[in-house]
Amino acid sequence: PWLIMTSLLSMFLVPGRRGLVLAIVQYGLECAIIAGFFIVNSQPLPHGLASDFAITHVVGHLVIILMCAVFARLRVAYGKALARAEDLQILALEDALTGIFNRRAFSMAFRRARARQQRNSTPLSVLLLDIDHFKKINDTWGHAVGDHALRALAGVLLSTLRKTDEVFRCGGEEFAVL
Repeated sequence: PWLIMTSLLSMFLVPGRRGLVLAIVQYGLECAIIAGFFIVNSQPLPHGLASDFAITHVVGHLVIILMCAVFARLRVAYGKALARAEDLQILALEDALTGIFNRRAFSMAFRRARARQQRNSTPLSVLLLDIDHFKKINDTWGHAVGDHALRALAGVLLSTLRKTDEVFRCGGEEFAVL
């Protein structure tokens, strides 16, 4: 059992493939020790004990190593999937141009704030902003200037509002503050 435990420890303590290689080397050593025991042992073991011993230690150890390797791969894959899900969550709720929350995030935040407002009987304010004649800015100076204006407005809103206020881009040039 100690050989199996050292293999498990090596797989968990030594990162990546090195731990797996170390566990396989330890497994090979265990097989050599068991084979040496059967060769050196002059007295035959009772019927069935030798095969039970070999199956328990040799096959069982191999199965444990393989299960741990699969578990390690699943753990890495789960971590990557979790990170990807967080990235997708950000993409789903953040406006790519301005870096502030988008309309979907506004809908979710508004429902939560409305429920909190009704539960606590506290005031709730929503500020809606629309840049007048924004199409004229894009048509006259180009979309790069229009994009800069949207980012600048988002920056002004974020820097001047309270930390508890949330800013959202709800449309082309429409913003909301909750």
